[in-house]
Amino acid sequence: MDKFVNMRQKKTIENLARRHVKDVKFDGETISFLFDGKRLNYVAKSKKHCGWVGNWSRRGDVIYYDDDVPRRYLIPLLVHEGVEAYVAKKKRLDPMVDAHYVASQVEDKALKTMRINPKHYSWQIERIYRVEMPKDKRKGGGKKVQQ
Repeated sequence: MDKFVNMRQKKTIENLARRHVKDVKFDGETISFLFDGKRLNYVAKSKKHCGWVGNWSRRGDVIYYDDDVPRRYLIPLLVHEGVEAYVAKKKRLDPMVDAHYVASQVEDKALKTMRINPKHYSWQIERIYRVEMPKDKRKGGGKKVQQ
């Protein structure tokens, strides 16, 4: 039975990771988009020097983002956090592993659609993360992780 559940979850993850977001709307306070056949709506709230670049509420439909994120990179970040929140809550995927993987794949597609250089985007997000997150709290204990 466990093997069947794992196979089913793996297929769900692969299927979700191939999807795109559509009809993205952001007015500076709320973001909405279509994903997985549903209209997802979130309130976007800026936080000063919060220790992470983006995060989402476990209870409500709120996405938090570091106020240092440049405006041009805000939509892909909010898409990432919104998709991650949705698949973690509704599809019951592990937020730190599977939901993050799906969100990253969808975010990459959004970057391409928006014609944002993924390397520049990653560099900027990583720079904010390095400044905001104390070394001992980062994944890998603050050591640079080989990709």
